[in-house]
Amino acid sequence: MRYAGEYTFKDPNGRVAKCHLVIVDNLVIVTELRDNPGMSITNCSEHLANVVCDTYGLRKNRLIWLEHYDGHAYEWETVQFDLNAEGKFGPPDWHRVLPNFFPKRV
Repeated sequence: MRYAGEYTFKDPNGRVAKCHLVIVDNLVIVTELRDNPGMSITNCSEHLANVVCDTYGLRKNRLIWLEHYDGHAYEWETVQFDLNAEGKFGPPDWHRVLPNFFPKRV
C-alpha cells in the first residue's frame, strides 16, 4: 500500500480540499469527507486524479479510480478518464457499482 489516510490538495479553484485516499498499486479509492471545505471529489475528479498520479508516480494508462460517498444511494462509482495529448486526464465517465459487488461485512 502506497498511501492510506486523509489527503489535502488544492482544488481547481485554488481552495484547500480534502478527502480520504487509499492507493494500492494502480487502484485509487477516494472517499468524500463530510467536512471537506473545497470542491467535491466528483466535481474535481480529473484534477484530483492528475494530482494523485503525478504525486505518487502512478501510470495513468493503468489507473483504476473508485469514488466513494458514504451513506449515499449509490455509494461507489468507478471513474474512467481519457488521456489528452499532454498526458492529462480529460472529462470523467462514471459507472455505478452495484451494492452486491462488494462482500458484506461480517
